[in-house]
Amino acid sequence: MKTATSKWAFWLGAALLVLPSFICIFLLMPIPAGQGLEWFELAYFCHNWKYLLALIGLLLMIMPAIKIFKNFRWLKRIGLAILCLFCFGFFYAANVLMNPKNMFKQPEKLLLKKQDENKVSLSTSVIGIVKNEIAKAYPISFLAYHHIVMDSIANQSFLVTYCSLCRSGRVFEPIANERKLSFTTIGVSKFNAILEDDQTGTWWHQETGESIIGAFEKQQLNELFSEQASLRSWLQRYPESFIMQPDSASEQFYTWVAEIDNFDPLSMPKMSSRVEWNENDWVVGIELDGIAKAYRWNDLLAKRVINDVIGNLQVVVALENDLISFHVWQTEIGGKILDFTFDSTGTKLVDVQSQSVWNWNGQCNEGQYIGKQLKPVQAYQEFWHSWKSFHSHTVQYN
Repeated sequence: MKTATSKWAFWLGAALLVLPSFICIFLLMPIPAGQGLEWFELAYFCHNWKYLLALIGLLLMIMPAIKIFKNFRWLKRIGLAILCLFCFGFFYAANVLMNPKNMFKQPEKLLLKKQDENKVSLSTSVIGIVKNEIAKAYPISFLAYHHIVMDSIANQSFLVTYCSLCRSGRVFEPIANERKLSFTTIGVSKFNAILEDDQTGTWWHQETGESIIGAFEKQQLNELFSEQASLRSWLQRYPESFIMQPDSASEQFYTWVAEIDNFDPLSMPKMSSRVEWNENDWVVGIELDGIAKAYRWNDLLAKRVINDVIGNLQVVVALENDLISFHVWQTEIGGKILDFTFDSTGTKLVDVQSQSVWNWNGQCNEGQYIGKQLKPVQAYQEFWHSWKSFHSHTVQYN
């Protein structure tokens, strides 16, 4: 092999070993410069072919490396050794140490207990779901590490997801084209987790359940209604609920995640009287009547109850006394539109028109409308940058 050819073969091999993994890191890890590009075709190609390309690159590097070690002096040998170690080390770090599939694993054993055996703090924020009168709650402090928890109620499987970068929790039915899927986390786009199904390798946005690229392109996972609340509030409403317990194999990672952020709404910095919205403001986002709208968390903390109109529908956004649990309901009852506030004690939710008392299930338990039920609206708590990235025409409440 001639020297020039040998040289180019070595450098081509090094590029094939390193470059695809570098592209995956740049486009699929939370690097600001790469998060706005959305070069999914390139990222998908590199993600799926990087191991084969690395093998080809390694084969191209072997003969030139042997030649250098045989025919050149120690200085070039040392330089070659350092370069090879860098290439191999980078590939290992990118695909083993920094691989989201290795960093964020689902529970080895999913354990759920009722409150008499529960070990989770009652002040913990949870994502809750109710199906067939069976309630289950998943602590966000656990979900922030796992990102994905697969579970079922009455033989209906569902996927509880949480993105720790944007604070978005979603629950989906893991079925596409009548095919049941399982998922892993493989990266981020717009600082939101990308999920990959194990069956076809299709990528999906965690925020919306929409497919990005792959065999199920232009598909949509069916979202299931969920709520975010403190565990104490959740158990007051659903005392027979099952609660996810810590996975013994993951407890060290729960500690690691908690050191970064405790995911506690009460820890959110209080804002001043500023008008502008910051990227990392927490918001409550809803989409109703074809319109998306966002409410700053600190505005909700200050007001506790926000009566608003979205499209042609009247809604109320309400924050419980624990300052963690929030709800959104449509407020039309029997053709009448109700406005809401707190009573004189500041602890009970009442409608302005009749002073009837409503509980946190949206049901009237005292007064003129006793027994009536407000219609719940799916609502999410997350960062403003995440909400507006996936709801570009969102309206801001001011």
